[in-house]
Amino acid sequence: MPRAFRGDTNGFRGVTISGPLPRTRTRVLRNFSSLMVIKGLNLIAPVIALPYILHTVGLENYGHIAFTTVIATFAGSIIQYGFSLTGVKAIASVREEPNLLAHIFWCNFLASLLIGLTVIAVHVGLVLSVPSFREMWALHIGAILLAAGNALVPHWLFLGLERSYYAAVGTFIVRFSYILLLILFVRTPQDYVLINFLGAGMAWLNIILALVVVIGVFRLLPIRIGYREIIYTIRNGFSSFLLDWTPNLYNSASIMLLSFNVSPITLGAFNAANTVVTLVTSLGQLLANAFMPILSTSFSLHRISSRVLVITGLLVATLVFAFAPFGAALLAANGQDMIERNLFYLAFSIPFAFGYYAYGYNYVALTEKRGQAGYVVLLISILGILLSFFIVPALGSVGVAIILFLGRGSMFAMSYVIYRRFGYSA
Repeated sequence: MPRAFRGDTNGFRGVTISGPLPRTRTRVLRNFSSLMVIKGLNLIAPVIALPYILHTVGLENYGHIAFTTVIATFAGSIIQYGFSLTGVKAIASVREEPNLLAHIFWCNFLASLLIGLTVIAVHVGLVLSVPSFREMWALHIGAILLAAGNALVPHWLFLGLERSYYAAVGTFIVRFSYILLLILFVRTPQDYVLINFLGAGMAWLNIILALVVVIGVFRLLPIRIGYREIIYTIRNGFSSFLLDWTPNLYNSASIMLLSFNVSPITLGAFNAANTVVTLVTSLGQLLANAFMPILSTSFSLHRISSRVLVITGLLVATLVFAFAPFGAALLAANGQDMIERNLFYLAFSIPFAFGYYAYGYNYVALTEKRGQAGYVVLLISILGILLSFFIVPALGSVGVAIILFLGRGSMFAMSYVIYRRFGYSA
C-alpha cells in the first residue's frame, strides 16, 4: 500500500471518541451553515433563475435543456466518485498532519480530475456519434462541462477540515454572477443555448477559486503524485462510489426514458418540479454532510443525527404537499397544473431519501459493511431501471415518481436493516 495511505480510515472499526455535546452542536451548526450556503446556492440559484428562464425561453425550450442536463448530471455523478464520503473521512482523520493532508488531497483531486476528463471525452464522443444528440450539440457540450465543473470542486476537503466557509464565499460569488449573466445574455427564446455554457463557465471559475484557497490559504502546495497512487485511490473508493452513485442510475434512467416518451413541454414541467424536490431533498444531504466529520471520530452520536434527519424529512415532505399549488404558480405562467401534480407525486419519496441519508450515508458508508451494501444498492438500481422500462412509458411522469418512491424506499429499508443488525448503541 502506498505510503500516503497508511493513515487511511475509510473503514470504521468501532472506535468511539465522544466529545462534549454542546461543542458538537456548535460544530454541526457551523458545518451545516456553510454547507447550506454551498449546496443551497448550487441548487437555489437554479430555482431562483427558473421562473426567469421559463418565462424567457418557454417551457418547450426548457424541456430541451432538461434533457441534456439529465444526461450530463448522470455523467457528473461519476466524476464525484464518492469523494463526498471517502474524501471527507480521510481528510478529517489527518487534518493535523500537513504533509499527509497534502498528499491525500492531491491524490483525491487528481483521481477526480482523471475521471472527469475521461467522462467528458466519452460524453463528447457520444454526442458527436448520435444524430439526435448532434442536432443539439451545443446544449450537450455545455451541460457536460457544467456537470463536470460542479463535480470537480473539492467540497470534501473544506468539509473534512471543517472550514467550508471558504467554499461558501466562492460559491456565493459564482452563483450570484451566474444569475447576473443570465439576465444580461438570455433575453429571447433563441438564447436558451447559452444557459448551459454560462453555468459551465461559472462552475470552472469555482474550481479555480477553490484551488487558490487550497494553495494560497491552506498551503497544500502541488506535489508529485504517482500514477499508481491515483489508481489506488480510485480502487479504494469503489465501494463508497457504488453507495453514492448507483442511486442516480434508476433516477437518471427513468427521467431519460420519460424524455423519449413525452413532449418537451411535459418534460419541462416535470423537470421544474423535480428541481424543487431535489432542492429540498438535498437538505438531507446537507445535514448528513454536516454530521460526517463528527461521526468520523464520535460515532456514538449517530442516533442523534439519524433522528434529526428522519424528522426533518417528514417535515419537508409535508411542506411540499402543502405548498405545491403556490410553488407551481410561482414557477411558471403556463403548465402550472402539470408542475403541481409532479410536485405532489414526487414528494412521497422525500422521507425515504432522508432516511437513506441517516442510515446509509451516515452509517453504512462509515462502516465495514459499505462494500456489501454498495452491491445491494447497485442491485436495487438495476431492478429500478428494468422496472422503468415498463412503468415510465405507460404512466409518464407518475411512473418516474413511482420508481423514485420504490427505489428510495428500498435503499432506506436496506440501510436500516443493516443498522438494526450491526448498529452500535448510543
